[in-house]
Amino acid sequence: MGRLRPTEAGLGSSRIRPRLDQNAGHRTPPSLGLQSGDGLTLVATGTGTRRHIPLPGLHIGATRFLGSTSRAVGVARASTDSRSRLYTIDLDGTGATPLSEPLAELQFLEMSPDKRWAAANAVVDEKYGPVLLPLAGGKPVTLTGLGPDVSPIGWASNDELWFARIDDADPSAIGLIRFDVRRRVIVEERTIGTRGPVITAPPHLTADGKNIVFVEQRIAGHLYVLRGLGAGGR
Repeated sequence: MGRLRPTEAGLGSSRIRPRLDQNAGHRTPPSLGLQSGDGLTLVATGTGTRRHIPLPGLHIGATRFLGSTSRAVGVARASTDSRSRLYTIDLDGTGATPLSEPLAELQFLEMSPDKRWAAANAVVDEKYGPVLLPLAGGKPVTLTGLGPDVSPIGWASNDELWFARIDDADPSAIGLIRFDVRRRVIVEERTIGTRGPVITAPPHLTADGKNIVFVEQRIAGHLYVLRGLGAGGR
């Protein structure tokens, strides 16, 4: 098994794809998206209007709205940080505040609907794997029993978190895990096949928790696929 490639999560990427907030359908107006990189750019998806928010000295990776379009949470690293950490970012440009301790290989970012937790991957106690980061502050919670090769793709509810796994031997298959955060147990595991030979980006769960979106590589380009999580959905 291999790790998913964090195309929008790693701070080493020079270009990071804009993405609507995972819970846009619940608390965040779906007309805005966040684009990370050198500072932040607010993008109105209906009109394409952009507003850049410079954040000098802070290199930002994956970013999500925090309950509204006035604040965000991002994986970022300041010049004084030894490693990346979570930051809250005021979108009026007044600054950013660290939320977590510095963590090695902090990647991916999925916010719970109630904004209590951020699911990510990181190295904790010298082991890489999925963790929960409390947005009120505190130590990361390691999620055991899932393995190091899974990554969070979204929350179906405050209690259910989905993970994905890509098998290097068969990159056209996606392993999905539904995890009960409260009980810390796996509720469901399944594997879905795709029509393309390669998954070129990590899948994501839609805001209603009923579908995943992923990208298939085709000869003529890329195909964005919406796959229902119910029986026979696509």
